[in-house]
Amino acid sequence: MKGAILLAKSDDLFKPLVRHLQSLGHSYVGGDEGSIVLDPNCEYRFTLYDRSDRPSILEECEIPEQALRLGYRFAYMIECRSEGLFCEVVSRIPAELDILILDNNGDLLKPDELDPTTICL
Repeated sequence: MKGAILLAKSDDLFKPLVRHLQSLGHSYVGGDEGSIVLDPNCEYRFTLYDRSDRPSILEECEIPEQALRLGYRFAYMIECRSEGLFCEVVSRIPAELDILILDNNGDLLKPDELDPTTICL
């Protein structure tokens, strides 16, 4: 699986993110109650997973101290096999939703800092 972690200050960000993702104009293939799947080119998919009601191992162990100090305590998994698609979708998340991305190198990035040539999914 390739992907990254979306970090948020809010534990109820999933529904606003779903509404935003559905407004992007990509093919939407659904998902279950705990996910949304975009399939814009029938080649790569972008899947956002909701967090559980209880803190996950991600939230307990994986969020960097730097992010915790800034108030980012909640983790939402994103699965995507295309760095280009990942960056295109996540960079369009509105600033008022106040998120950070934690990539697989442990780098913390704001949506406007994403670059498909440097992000590690």
